[in-house]
Amino acid sequence: MSATPSSLVHVALIVRRTARAGFGFAAASTFGPVLAAWLYAAAGDDSVWYACGGLGVLLAAGFASLRAPIVAQSTPATTVVEEGSAA
Repeated sequence: MSATPSSLVHVALIVRRTARAGFGFAAASTFGPVLAAWLYAAAGDDSVWYACGGLGVLLAAGFASLRAPIVAQSTPATTVVEEGSAA
């Protein structure tokens, strides 16, 4: 397999997406406990669970809104066969 400019672009996108995912995980692992501890100290233990539940509902709605465009893109295109031609 030779390295063509188009294959190098795909590799660059993969690296960029992997870096974003790693940064997101690192940011959540760093700031999540700090924010949860602050919320626990400021508003009490129940508020942490309510905040987690609200964030979960918000993220579920966001993922549900992304599902429709992804499903629309992944549906197979129909094949058009002209009359009189062999399929």
